[in-house]
Amino acid sequence: MGSVNIENDQATAINISTINSLTLAELFSKVGEPDKYWTGVGQRDEGEQFVDIVLLAPTKGYAAELVSDIKAGSDQVEIKANTPVFRVTYFSPAMYEKLLETSILIDKPASKRSPLQDWPGYGSIPVK
Repeated sequence: MGSVNIENDQATAINISTINSLTLAELFSKVGEPDKYWTGVGQRDEGEQFVDIVLLAPTKGYAAELVSDIKAGSDQVEIKANTPVFRVTYFSPAMYEKLLETSILIDKPASKRSPLQDWPGYGSIPVK
């Protein structure tokens, strides 16, 4: 499942919903590791919290979204090689800055988003 974003008759981004059928190790073996990441906490209808993590590779032209359940009050999440990937968005690196201002790469609007962080690699990352 997926979608294509089009502007002026040209594809600007291709979203592929992998819905956890792809792991980070599999993704990284194909496209390399990201440079930046973003996290945001959300809440499901049942009241349970989750963290949305978007890994960004501006020069490689991809964004990968991970969704992980977290316990209330937790301030970090563990990222491992076998962490499942929820969605991958491919885009032209020349379009990165423009797309980053939209909600195409990261669902949350740019004006309401926390800053991007440098990707530290596998391990614990803070939840914001």
